[in-house]
Amino acid sequence: MKKVLAILTMICLLGVQTFSTVAEASGSYQAGTYTGTGEGRFGTITVKVTVSDSAIEAVEVMEHHDSAGVSDLPISRIPADIVKYQSLGVDTVSGATLTSYGTINATADALTQTGADVTALRKVEVNYDAMPTEDMENDEAFGKSAEHLVAYDNQDGLYAVYLFPTSLGTVGGALTDEAFHVLDTEDQVIENLFAVGEVATSTLFGDYYVGSFSLGLYTAAGMTAARTAVFELIK
Repeated sequence: MKKVLAILTMICLLGVQTFSTVAEASGSYQAGTYTGTGEGRFGTITVKVTVSDSAIEAVEVMEHHDSAGVSDLPISRIPADIVKYQSLGVDTVSGATLTSYGTINATADALTQTGADVTALRKVEVNYDAMPTEDMENDEAFGKSAEHLVAYDNQDGLYAVYLFPTSLGTVGGALTDEAFHVLDTEDQVIENLFAVGEVATSTLFGDYYVGSFSLGLYTAAGMTAARTAVFELIK
């Protein structure tokens, strides 16, 4: 019986400690408006953060240099989530991770100036209730279309996402030999004409190039073609 009471006491103390951490994280600001910066994908992200003495009232991205379209969702979603959940532990946006972290870190920079415990704010748990339903148009928490979501856990609000096979590379192109000379329809070299990368189908690398993962192949092909061209010009 004593052991059970001891365990219950420890659980209660841990619960008090957790509640205290969250309360301290979200309730110790010097009221005002502050500016913070963080690094995005293509430069500095600047945010303006307004706090009362007990809450984060507003977060607004004032300036950034990341790509339009790709950065739109994190630039709008993350500030809103930080205010909604009073947390820096919000989820990043897939496909725009650097913009997401830049926005979060810029907000953290501003909140540091308020006297807030930024480390504690990063640990404040965020409960995204993102369970898709038949009548919903989209998953607002993550910006995904409902037609691509499959509910599989009614208790925790989790879901699966349909995956579609696709190609991020290029198939086909000008036919080349191992030196990346372009060949004509009779497989004869066309003088002074070379092709590499996504415009080439080479005997060395095959007919399929995958975006970004093939940078090494592009570099090797370009170097080979350049060396061949120089050698043929000076011989």
